[in-house]
Amino acid sequence: MNQVVLQLIYITKFFWWETGYWCSMDIQHDRAGYYICWGCLVWVPSVYTSQSFYLVNHPVTIGPLATAANLILGTLSVW
Repeated sequence: MNQVVLQLIYITKFFWWETGYWCSMDIQHDRAGYYICWGCLVWVPSVYTSQSFYLVNHPVTIGPLATAANLILGTLSVW
């Protein structure tokens, strides 16, 4: 569940700051180049879902304190 919540926070942050990403140097310089298109179409979907696929087959149960710490540290990392 932590993984899903942290991914939701990350995706929400992306769409919240989407206009800022369009002003970043890699987008301004490369525009729709090979690496940006390949990253969006191949890298991001495969890498961002690999943890979830692993955890479906290998569930891990952690206590409430570890869950809270994981969510807090993960949210701070995204921020």
